[in-house]
Formats: sequence, structure tokens, C-alpha cells
Amino acid sequence: MSVFTCTGEKKMYKILIADDEELEREALRFFINESSLDIDQVIECASGTEVIKRVMLDRPDIIVLDINMPGLNGLQALEKIKSQDYRFRAVFSTAYDYFEYAVEALRLGAVDFMVKPVKKEAFINVIMRAIDELDAEAEKEYRETKLLKTLDMRARWFMIWFWAICRRRCSTIWI
Repeated sequence: MSVFTCTGEKKMYKILIADDEELEREALRFFINESSLDIDQVIECASGTEVIKRVMLDRPDIIVLDINMPGLNGLQALEKIKSQDYRFRAVFSTAYDYFEYAVEALRLGAVDFMVKPVKKEAFINVIMRAIDELDAEAEKEYRETKLLKTLDMRARWFMIWFWAICRRRCSTIWI
């Protein structure tokens, strides 16, 4: 499912890749560039502290986090990001295959938890799932907004109609 903007253009997404290993960031960027994903901007960070700053500046739609990074680790960074009030999806990519990390990542709402080395096909599938979730959420918000506008308009018409009837009945009583 693709989401389109109000101008009819296909919605493109921003992704932030946070990993202290430059080679890993380059590999994930390569996977994205070689794919047909609806991503038009790739942002890179090497530390958890930098992630927080870039999230505030760039508001990425998808955030790929390593767990073990300088400054804040990926889990701590995600916890801070969650306090921001905007829609995004998080994915973890880490060399640490610890069950506790995976549980904590999923508790924080991560879409998936991938163990390095990440395979291209698996990475693309996870990012596609994140995009599908974002698209579904945007579609749901659009429908809810449209429904609220429709209900609001009907409520206004009902109030006008009710006021007119009351006015008509009240005027016949007093005449």
C-alpha cells in the first residue's frame, strides 16, 4: 500500500541509520540505495547522543539503531525518542544476540530486532514492514479525520435544523 500526499505525489520516507561502525552504516545505505523502497533521504549517526539531536532536527520516519554505541546506547536513545510526539518506526540491528536486548527493544515498540551481519533481503523486508505500518497508520488517521469532519458537518446541520424547528414552534405558540 502506498500513501500519496495531498498533491498526488507518492509519500517518500526518511530513514536514520545509527551505528558506531561505519562499514555497517555503509552496507545498510547500499541496501537501501539498491532497493525500490520509498526512501528519499538516508541520515547516518555514529552515537546515541547524535541520534537524539538528528531526530529532533530531521524527524526521520524510520530509525535503525545499533544497541552498543558511544554515549547513549540504542535502547536508551529509543526511550528518549519515544517521548517525542511524532510517528516513526524503530528497528534494531546489533551484533549482540542477547534475549534481554530483544525483549527490551520490542517492549519499546521496535518493529524488529536483527542480529548482524544483517542480510539484504531480511533488512529490506523489515524496512518494507515499517513502511507498511506507517502507511496504514497514516491511512487510519486520514479516515478518522475525514469521519470527524463529516460528523462535525452533520452535527452543525442538525443544530441548524433543530434551531429552525424550535424557532418555528416557539413563534407559533406566542403568536
